[in-house]
Amino acid sequence: MIKYFVLLALVPYFQVSIVGTYIQQKGESGMDGDSEDWTLTITGYGKFKYHYHSFSGLVNYNYNTDGHWTLRNDTLMLAASKDAFFVKFVTKNDKLVPIQSIVFQNKNLHNLDSLRRTKE
Repeated sequence: MIKYFVLLALVPYFQVSIVGTYIQQKGESGMDGDSEDWTLTITGYGKFKYHYHSFSGLVNYNYNTDGHWTLRNDTLMLAASKDAFFVKFVTKNDKLVPIQSIVFQNKNLHNLDSLRRTKE
């Protein structure tokens, strides 16, 4: 019985430990350089905000969504119903690594390798 209470006490710790802002940036500098950046903010209330920005030549593309997240074992699931945004990440230390089969189905996640937690 005590084992279950210890387990229940640790669940909020793991939920809170995932909270933060995660980023990735790729790109080249210069006028003709392509650049992309991803930002994922996870709050302690089971909500997230996701932003993707792409710049290539004269094309500037921004994508924003928000929704709910759940954490099961080492898998973080994000879901936003307004635009059918759904993705899973594997949590590793201070990184979120996307599960690639799901990433390729969403154009706003292309080229994403992993997100690293920022130091706030």
